[in-house]
Amino acid sequence: MGNRLGINSAFPREEFIKQTDNKAYNNIKAVAINSSDASDKIDLSSKSSNTVKFTGNSQTLADGFSRTMEKIELGGFMTEFLLVDFFGMMIPRTYQAFMRNKEELGDYNYKAGTEEAIREFLTGPSMTLLPMVGLFAAKKLYGSGTQIGMDTLNKFAHTMENVHSTKPAAKTSQDLREAFYKNIFDEITIPHRNHSNFDANKFNEFKEHLVKIEDAQHRLATKTTYLDKLDYGFKTLISKPIQLVKRMSDPLYEYNGLTSTKYYKENKLISEEKGKLVELFSNMNKACGISPENSHKIKLLTPEATKLSPEEMKKAFSDKKLSMSKNINDLTTDLINYTKGIINKVPAKMSKEGTFEGALSSLQSKAQGGRKLSIASTIVAISAILYFIPVLYKRNKQFPGIDGLVDEKTPAHATTLSDKQEGR
Repeated sequence: MGNRLGINSAFPREEFIKQTDNKAYNNIKAVAINSSDASDKIDLSSKSSNTVKFTGNSQTLADGFSRTMEKIELGGFMTEFLLVDFFGMMIPRTYQAFMRNKEELGDYNYKAGTEEAIREFLTGPSMTLLPMVGLFAAKKLYGSGTQIGMDTLNKFAHTMENVHSTKPAAKTSQDLREAFYKNIFDEITIPHRNHSNFDANKFNEFKEHLVKIEDAQHRLATKTTYLDKLDYGFKTLISKPIQLVKRMSDPLYEYNGLTSTKYYKENKLISEEKGKLVELFSNMNKACGISPENSHKIKLLTPEATKLSPEEMKKAFSDKKLSMSKNINDLTTDLINYTKGIINKVPAKMSKEGTFEGALSSLQSKAQGGRKLSIASTIVAISAILYFIPVLYKRNKQFPGIDGLVDEKTPAHATTLSDKQEGR
């Protein structure tokens, strides 16, 4: 596969570290100077220190990393990766292979070029595309529920059964959704409830953010076209080199060409609402002293644990066998997918199945089946690729990269064409 990271070992490591340190210091200094709130400024009193000291209301490094990852996802990280891999790796290497020994062969090296193109595709983009294609196909065929892990799917199904037993009057998708969210919120906050800083009214904020995300995703699905997506993808692609060049002279430059696209605006809203949910639970955890080492983490109880007494349930949050740890962002995504893929379809399914239990069981089985099928098909496809790669090297009698330099009839003796011409 070669050096896929494209690292130039000839560049002096010490010089790289020196330049990076200077640029980072100048960028931090510029932010601190332009900050209007003195309490948010960064302590630059010791440039030579190996640590950066944050004071006042500045976010922790973990918060900054989380926001950075959100921005990467907003910009289409997987799409960006595929584009970089295709244009930065696959095309240049394939071109180089086609041009290898062209003078000696008198034509392009088609064998080497074809082998290189196939190998680059199989070892690069295909490994990323196959899982994406599998999940996309499962989502189209079986609904958004297939995007949720099996343990979480089972957990949510048990939660919906509790919703129906405690609120049998909830029949519409809106009522079911609100009752489902309330049940999840109440369970997550069991460890918080004995603390004086806990505010049960935070559920309204929790629900509001989730509904805004659902609405934005619905608009993306119904009011944006493939042309909108292409426009967004193209501007995302050109934004990187533009921003890179501009930041050489202005470290704080931000490319704003994406903000005009519909696709960007809705995704931006989704990202912001997810960020608010993270902040909501993070602040709640900190105020109540829950998970101080990772305030972005929450816990759900397994279906077995929810049958315990209230006191035993509190203890169950500390038992790995009886609880499930999840990042708030992951929980948000799973809740939205479950709402779209199952809860919103329950009322219509009830008219066919006749009962709530029958409708839920049917939708749940469909989601679980689609999830298993997508995982199995992806594993089979990747295994087939891994099997085919060694076969690829057996297509030619000798490595096509040396065609024109070595006589193919006698590869073991490696008689070069130039030796023959010189009568050796």
